[in-house]
Amino acid sequence: GHSPCSSCLIDEEQGVYISGDSIQGRGERRPLLFYSPKEYVESMRRLLKEPVKVLITGHPFPPLNDALLKGENAVKHIHESLKGIEELKDLVWKVLEGSKKPLSIKQIHEKIGMSQPVTIGCILEDLEREGKTERTEAAEGYLWLLKE
Repeated sequence: GHSPCSSCLIDEEQGVYISGDSIQGRGERRPLLFYSPKEYVESMRRLLKEPVKVLITGHPFPPLNDALLKGENAVKHIHESLKGIEELKDLVWKVLEGSKKPLSIKQIHEKIGMSQPVTIGCILEDLEREGKTERTEAAEGYLWLLKE
């Protein structure tokens, strides 16, 4: 969700998970993360192993556009959240891979045409921690490129 300490409230007996903004589905401007996409992916994969019967989100996120999700729709929403961030990570990688010069977050965002610059920045920082990207300082801010 919106912070590294996002959490879900769980009623294990009933299989009810109250996630707030922690499970965001997908859509034009989602996911909106302010921390590690790697940790988000790990959380979604863990959640898929849970016996979720009812999922209550903070908003009606796309693609299901309902804040109260039951049964298969709850699980589908988690899958869509996972697919959304994985697809966005792939898009960021492809933009960097196709560039001959370092790019700003704004330039990457414009080439992708979706999500939020802050989420793209979080993806780049994860890739940097993994040793796959590097950043340099420029007048317009940080510029990013793939490590060779």
